[in-house]
Amino acid sequence: MFFRLSTWELWLIVASIVLGFVAIGYLGGRVLRHQAETLREPVGIVQGAFFALVGLVLAFGLTLALGRYDSRRAAVVDAESTAERNGVDAKRALITGITGQDGSYLAEFLLEKGYTVVGMVRRASKDNFERIEHLLPRLVMKQADLLDQLSLIRALEDSRPHELYNLAAQSFVPTSWTQPVLTAEFTALGVTRLLDAVRLVDPGIRFYQASSS
Repeated sequence: MFFRLSTWELWLIVASIVLGFVAIGYLGGRVLRHQAETLREPVGIVQGAFFALVGLVLAFGLTLALGRYDSRRAAVVDAESTAERNGVDAKRALITGITGQDGSYLAEFLLEKGYTVVGMVRRASKDNFERIEHLLPRLVMKQADLLDQLSLIRALEDSRPHELYNLAAQSFVPTSWTQPVLTAEFTALGVTRLLDAVRLVDPGIRFYQASSS
């Protein structure tokens, strides 16, 4: 079982542990060393109750943080476990352009074959997952860009795919005429960057290039 904790959840865990010890130490010290005084001092009781409440609230937050289950990673684990039970290694495939029509069909096909499918998408202010929305719980998504080779290398190192399907390209014909240089960056140099990333990370990765029309 895998958990993905955000920064605030990690700080919550640390704060829960620290304040939990503070609350226990405070109450324990009051009871053992000043039990009689504490019982006669309303202020001490209020302080002790306050620290105890803080500790309980943060402990509850800690429980929620640790119980945050990442369904996408769970799908990966389930796929790999199924493959192991069948006596075979779970194959991993990375698909660029997974949000397109062909990419969504390919992802669905590979998932049915028992693959662990990693989708590569560009960072954008708004995600366009309409075609793969029904598959998202079973996919692992990585952010990378064909214009940035370092991001491609990181995506390959993180996912370690056995197969790489490059479906990302400038496929809108009118734009290819109005922005020829950008089109060449994606469909030509982008492929070169991706191939070089494969060479650097793992030359054994099987590569499929779906050239744009």
